[in-house]
Amino acid sequence: MNIPRFFIEAKYINKQQKTVFCQDAKLTKQIRKVLRLGNGSKIDVLDGNGNIYHCLLQIIPGQSPEDFQAQIDSHEKLPSLSNTSITVGLPLIKPNRFDWALEKVTELGADTIIPIALHRSIIKISPQNNSNRDSDPENKSKFIRWQKIIQEASEQCERPMPPRLVPPLTFQEWLEKYFAKDTKHEDNKHSVTNNLRLICAERQNAETLETVLYNQKIPPNACAIALGAEGGFIEEEIKLALSYEFIPVSLGPLILRSETAAVYTLAVINAVLRLNKRDITLQ
Repeated sequence: MNIPRFFIEAKYINKQQKTVFCQDAKLTKQIRKVLRLGNGSKIDVLDGNGNIYHCLLQIIPGQSPEDFQAQIDSHEKLPSLSNTSITVGLPLIKPNRFDWALEKVTELGADTIIPIALHRSIIKISPQNNSNRDSDPENKSKFIRWQKIIQEASEQCERPMPPRLVPPLTFQEWLEKYFAKDTKHEDNKHSVTNNLRLICAERQNAETLETVLYNQKIPPNACAIALGAEGGFIEEEIKLALSYEFIPVSLGPLILRSETAAVYTLAVINAVLRLNKRDITLQ
């Protein structure tokens, strides 16, 4: 029987006292009503930093329905999923399809997910210097929902830690913030080493994604993939990406929906990187 996993913020985990305690009515309902776990049931708690705590659930008579409490039996550091950090520029498409893509790229090992607004995106966002973007209640609610989707998907697929979700950016903002040569942002730390930047360019005379990945003599430290909205990138966006050293790649002869392209690219990246790693090990 698989032991259920739950992400709990590190501040609620007391290593010294070997206890975990927080108040979360949704979590306790899932544990008691949905999973029907009882006092002493084995559970695993993850802190979002790659640490896993093997615990025994504690349900005390008279305890509030919101109280989650567990006793830590042991803990360990989980290995990272891959030596290559994967960033996905995920286009803002229709909400239900975006939510599905968000769930799937989480399951397929994306390390950072950045929602991007493109010329052909259905959902538009205001310029970054517009303070209304971050303060808008609808935007905050949407971002919280996305984080919840990522957390639940991470628990389901047993990731050691969930991917980092960045608030939405325009395509140009994303490129300028993370890929400019003089950028000193923490997510640009691999820029001077082996960094691979890819943009899915349908109907372009481009090599396939598999070919570009397999031709990498050394597996990249970081791989960024830019996915287009329905109808793909406009020519100006592709030219802009090329100026930031992105390589156009083809996903094959068929035109894929954005969410299908997201699943396809992550699956191919994972598969080819594993093959490359095996080949290097065998040499």
